[in-house]
Parts: sequence; structure tokens; C-alpha cells
Amino acid sequence: MRAQAEEDVNVLLENPTEFLRDYLEYVTFFMLLMIPLLAFIQKIIYIRTGHYYAEHLVLTLHNNAFIILIVFVNTLTDMVATSELPFISPVIGYLGTAGYIWMWVYLYMSLKNYFQQGYGITLLKYITANILYGMALAVGIFIFSGILFFLF
Repeated sequence: MRAQAEEDVNVLLENPTEFLRDYLEYVTFFMLLMIPLLAFIQKIIYIRTGHYYAEHLVLTLHNNAFIILIVFVNTLTDMVATSELPFISPVIGYLGTAGYIWMWVYLYMSLKNYFQQGYGITLLKYITANILYGMALAVGIFIFSGILFFLF
């Protein structure tokens, strides 16, 4: 492990972009590991709704698939937006921004429609779930990055 850590430090110092690109290969795997955790967070927040954990898991899988689709489409729109096409680039840039805004609205509306609760309580639970998931994600990224750093 020490040799691997020394090699990773050398790669990081020599070419940080390559180092980051190598780590990004594991993002999909990490997201798959975190989906059950988000479903568990939702289960706790929506404990009195009578929905099973598996239902929360399916909703979380659906929402994560939507997030991946938006990120993919926005990656394509960013490619066009960074090109210097006179009228198309600015419009595509705005569409990318609208895509990210729609992503947050869609995730909120999916919770609102699925659990059939009011706008205010859904917003409160949505924000709470995002904060808890963000904290869990930060801890998970820290741990996962440490494991990857010493093993790969």
C-alpha cells in the first residue's frame, strides 16, 4: 500500500488532471453505493407514509437515472456552448442552465407527487434530505477517496 500511495502522490504532483480523471472512473460505482443510503434517508424522513424501503429505493434509482441523464445532456450542451458559434452557443448555454434548474424542480416534484404531501412539508423534507445526503456524500467521498488512494 505504501508503494501505491507514493506512486499516487507522484502522479498527483506531476499531472493533477490525469489523477482526477483516474478517480472519476469510480464515480459511477460510488453513486451506486450511495443510492441505498439516500433511500434509507428518505425512508427515515417519510417514515409515517407507510411506504416500504424498496419503494424508496425504486424512487431513488429513478431520480438518480434522471440526474445522470441531465448531466449527460448538459455535458453535450457544454460542448456546443464552448464552441464559438455566433447565435447557437449562447442559447445552448442557457438551455444547459435551464436543465440544471429543471433537475432540482423535478426532484422536488417527484417527492411531492409520490408522497402526496403539501408543498411546504415536501420542501422542508426535500431540503432536509439534501442536507443529510450531502453530509453523507461528503463523508463517503472522503472515505472512498482514501481507500482508492491507497489501493489503486
